[in-house]
Amino acid sequence: MNISSVSTGIRYTSNSALFGKNVDWSKVPSKDYNSPPASDIRSMVRQNAREYANATTDEERTRLKNEADTLFHKYVSQAAPDRKKLLSSARTAIGAMGSSVAARRSFKLKITRSKTIIDYFIEAQNKNKKKRYEISFEGGSVTKESDGSYTARLGGESAISITATGITFIPSGAELKSQQEIVDFWNQNRTAAIAENEGRPSRVGGIDVKA
Repeated sequence: MNISSVSTGIRYTSNSALFGKNVDWSKVPSKDYNSPPASDIRSMVRQNAREYANATTDEERTRLKNEADTLFHKYVSQAAPDRKKLLSSARTAIGAMGSSVAARRSFKLKITRSKTIIDYFIEAQNKNKKKRYEISFEGGSVTKESDGSYTARLGGESAISITATGITFIPSGAELKSQQEIVDFWNQNRTAAIAENEGRPSRVGGIDVKA
């Protein structure tokens, strides 16, 4: 079985209450400044794939699969933004906006004076379900959406969607590319190891299995 045919253990969602206070960072990629170099991780992935190809029991394959998931996460995290920092900043910004569920549900535009062009503009935004409020901070921003959810952005691109029931981390193009690269690399090394065991040349394309 190729690992690409099952979950890689990398997740981008958390259903652990508002703001994802219990995010499992061992599964959700985030920049890890203490992570080993990518070349070292690839070496460990190659070794893991070869051991998996030679495994003789389901218990051994399960152990190696879990180990591969951890290595994949470390590899992809090198292409990931600092989500821990972004989420922390987003929580602070949301707190400044007023983050209670009751407050969000009862939020309505109340005007006690004559309307101005600004009032009409805000009403139009609300009716069109566009953003109601935004706070910028170092490295990003948070927008309070008209449905009561929040969107944290990095470089203008959506990075985290936050609701009352959980959060979704939106993977970047670099992360998706990195994830596919390392899974392919594992599969190619596994295929090469099997071919060696059977005494025939390996025919795999893409990443050099010796890299």
